[in-house]
Amino acid sequence: MITDFTEQFSYKLLRGIMAWSRRQEQPWVVCKMPPSYKREIGIPRVVEWAKNWRADVVVGQFEPDEDVTLFRKNGIVAIAQDYITQFEEIPNLTGDYYLTGVMAARRLCGHGFKNLGFFGYDHPETAEELRVLGSLPGLHIEGAFMHFAVSDTPSEDAYTRLQHRRFLDTLSAADLRPEIVHCANSGAAIAYPEFAHDMVRPGIATYGLDPSGDLDVIFRKLTKGEAK
Repeated sequence: MITDFTEQFSYKLLRGIMAWSRRQEQPWVVCKMPPSYKREIGIPRVVEWAKNWRADVVVGQFEPDEDVTLFRKNGIVAIAQDYITQFEEIPNLTGDYYLTGVMAARRLCGHGFKNLGFFGYDHPETAEELRVLGSLPGLHIEGAFMHFAVSDTPSEDAYTRLQHRRFLDTLSAADLRPEIVHCANSGAAIAYPEFAHDMVRPGIATYGLDPSGDLDVIFRKLTKGEAK
């Protein structure tokens, strides 16, 4: 058996499998493969690797666009582990994300929390998850925001613009039109006024301080009222 995950759930799963295999007539060989390995070499080479190791089973987190049928074509059982997307071609080892979310929301609301956030990834499932959330009865999505990591660093301009584009693309793909959209922290409010949207949320800049020391020229113009 070959696995490509490293969290505690996976370790306990492997311990259980190994305990079972020791009671069988033919013990299994378990190889642990880091997730980065699959991303680096791709599914076809993982299949070749598994064949060279004479693996019977591969358990891993596969992407929706990966051809997982290659395993079956080569006589190897593949199982998708702990992934939101459910595969039709292979078995799925996962949890009930919907009921888990309902349980978490009820617990939070029971403790007086009224505003629930959604933590999104740069991931093909994020837009679909947001679209489903937006269609739930009784749920009103009032706003959407993100945080720029390096908007106060001019040398990271390309990354900041990429973040902004992904943010808007995700909202568009999810067909969400919240009343309030915002993403501009102190750095973005100073260096990227075009990213203001419905509001900005400057922090340290409200105290008259340059957020990083790298926006000194622009910041001095602002404090003197010279910037447009």
